[in-house]
Amino acid sequence: ADIVMANLDDFRGAGEPDSGTAFEVGFAVALGKPVWAYRSTEATLAQRVEAGATENEGAFCAGGYLIEDFGLSVNLMLACSAQIVVGGPPACLDAIRSLVDDGTPGFGGSGLAKR
Repeated sequence: ADIVMANLDDFRGAGEPDSGTAFEVGFAVALGKPVWAYRSTEATLAQRVEAGATENEGAFCAGGYLIEDFGLSVNLMLACSAQIVVGGPPACLDAIRSLVDDGTPGFGGSGLAKR
């Protein structure tokens, strides 16, 4: 693959995407592949966890641990290694295609503009 597109929506509860997908993102980053990801919301991790908490719990996970609020929609390692687009796969593909159309280095020969 020349590029990876990943679904980083919450998986089985508020907070984290699928662990297998997170591994694949990390592996692609380690190989130097561009990673684009999509989420259905711009809400931060802390906001989503807090929304699922009872009154006065704050942004604590089910295990009682405080969720650090970096203002990011996913874990720091995922948010800083992938280009995250709000929307689904079509929105993510549109963002990637705009780089192809602009001639951004690394995207010219991928053929994504034709798909």
